[in-house]
Amino acid sequence: MKQIGPPDSHYLNAALGWLGLGLREDATAELNLISPGHQEHPDVLETRWSIYAGECQWDAALEVARKLLLHAPDRAVGWLHHAYALRRAPEGGLKK
Repeated sequence: MKQIGPPDSHYLNAALGWLGLGLREDATAELNLISPGHQEHPDVLETRWSIYAGECQWDAALEVARKLLLHAPDRAVGWLHHAYALRRAPEGGLKK
């Protein structure tokens, strides 16, 4: 997948920085500045998944993990995120 260029790459880096500081709301605000064409880039999706997981929003995290699998099935982290969120989602569980 093609790398994200400026200014979207700056927003993504800022989101990662805020996330590293535990400021998920600020990280989300930075991700929301990324252009629509890059919103489903795997790097953006991984960051968004981390935000939802940190907030225990497992349904949202599961939706993002599914998008990540669709756009980057070769990234092992997508499969891990999917399994982790599915296990914790209200309609999920160990059997699913």
